[in-house]
Amino acid sequence: MAQGDARIAAELSCPERMGEGRIVCELTVAAPEGALLSWADALVVEAPDFALPLRSRVVGRLPEEGARQVVIALPLLATAENTGVLRVRARAVVCPEGREASCVTSSRGLVAPVAVKASPEGRAHPEAARSWPESSVPDRRGSHAIAWPPPGHDPR
Repeated sequence: MAQGDARIAAELSCPERMGEGRIVCELTVAAPEGALLSWADALVVEAPDFALPLRSRVVGRLPEEGARQVVIALPLLATAENTGVLRVRARAVVCPEGREASCVTSSRGLVAPVAVKASPEGRAHPEAARSWPESSVPDRRGSHAIAWPPPGHDPR
C-alpha cells in the first residue's frame, strides 16, 4: 500500500448546546477499503474561547487486531453563548489486512462548527440538578455533604 492509498476518511461533528456545560464532539476515522486502523488519535488544533477542550489529544480505542473505523469523543467545556469553529487533526496508522509490516501513517485536518445557544427562559439548565451548593464540601470518600450551618447563617 503506497502512502497515497492510505488516506483515511474522517468526519467531525459537534452538537449544538443549549446553555453552558459540556459539548461532546465526535470524530469518526475510517480506513480505506482493504485496510484496518491499528492506531488513531485526535489533536485539537484550535478551539473557540467559549468552548475549550477538556483534553487537547484523545487516543482512539481500537482492538489489538485493528478496526475499519473508530469514533473518538472530544469533550469541550462551553462557558458562554457564541458560535465558532473547532479544528482537529485526525491521525492514524493504516495497515493492509493481513500485512502489518507495510503499515503507513495518514492524517487529515477537519473543521466543525461549535454553537452554544441561550437556554430557554424559565427552564432549569439540564445539569443544574447535578451541581452542588456552594456550602457543600467533599468528604474523604469523594461524596458531598452540606456544611451546617451554611456560611452566613445566623441562628438567632
